Amino acid sequence: QNAMATELNCSAIRDGNGSSDHLILASPSFVQAVQVCVGITCVLSALGAALIIFSFAAFKELRTAARQVLLNLSVADIIVAGSHLTGLFLNYERYVRADQQALEASSRDPRCVSQAAFTVFGTIASFLWTMAIAVYMFCVIVFKKSKLARRLVVVFYLVCWGLPAVIVLYLALEWKFGFHPSATIGWCYVAPNSTIAQVVAEVIGYDLWSYLLIAVLLLLCVPLFFYLRCAAQRPEQERWLLSLPGRTLYLDLKFILIPVIFVLLRVWSFIAVFATFYTSDEQKLSFECSRFNLATVMLAGIGNSAQGLANFILFCCFTKLVREKLFGFFCGCSA
Repeated sequence: QNAMATELNCSAIRDGNGSSDHLILASPSFVQAVQVCVGITCVLSALGAALIIFSFAAFKELRTAARQVLLNLSVADIIVAGSHLTGLFLNYERYVRADQQALEASSRDPRCVSQAAFTVFGTIASFLWTMAIAVYMFCVIVFKKSKLARRLVVVFYLVCWGLPAVIVLYLALEWKFGFHPSATIGWCYVAPNSTIAQVVAEVIGYDLWSYLLIAVLLLLCVPLFFYLRCAAQRPEQERWLLSLPGRTLYLDLKFILIPVIFVLLRVWSFIAVFATFYTSDEQKLSFECSRFNLATVMLAGIGNSAQGLANFILFCCFTKLVREKLFGFFCGCSA
């Protein structure tokens, strides 16, 4: 919907002073606020992910199978942050005030389509590599199959990079990319449409992987957490954990937090998707015209772009060995 149609719809549920909060989404001040806050988050996330990649490449003792999975997740995070930053400054202001005809034409705009393709590819790859970390840690800790976990890394490469590429190729060939004013904060993604094919495109473009990640979190990470609590009370289990070679590097238990952090960062995006696709027209309109929607848009843009920054804080800043090595390399001192 364009800004004029939104104004007419929102006018039915305006508050007593006659203001329509949803129109702030298209106001220059809100556009600038989004560009500043989300843009800074994207830059910091990309830099954080780049430092994780650098630490893996520069320091041999950090090149473990678990951190190899984290390396690939960081690559996906850079793609996500870069595509979000590009869309925010190239496409957001261009389409946020556009009419329906211009929105439909976005599916033929090379800038919009290319940015949407990278966004979908990076987002799905990030989801899959996050799930891969949960599977890897479950195999190592619960099944005690370290060799199997290392062999699974090859499968992770094929699935986590190959599947997003196939999906993006399908969406591109079917002209499913375009500007979606409701599904994202403002960058091009899967274009809105009421057809069954478009609904399927939106599901495989985002929703399916969100549900799978939450399922993995419930089925693997939560039992893994309780397993570790029980293992701490069993001397034989604790001895097994302590006997692993280089456990600080090889079995970094902070990896378990990655899927949890991923879901927490994207909870605002989940709320927006639910309000957009799984509510009645009246409920959807009420959400779009509320102040809560403004906060959701901003927080979703920040959260969806911040995974690389969160991983950097967790695995570089809060990991003593990595922190000391990075300080020693860049500053010639210890942290």
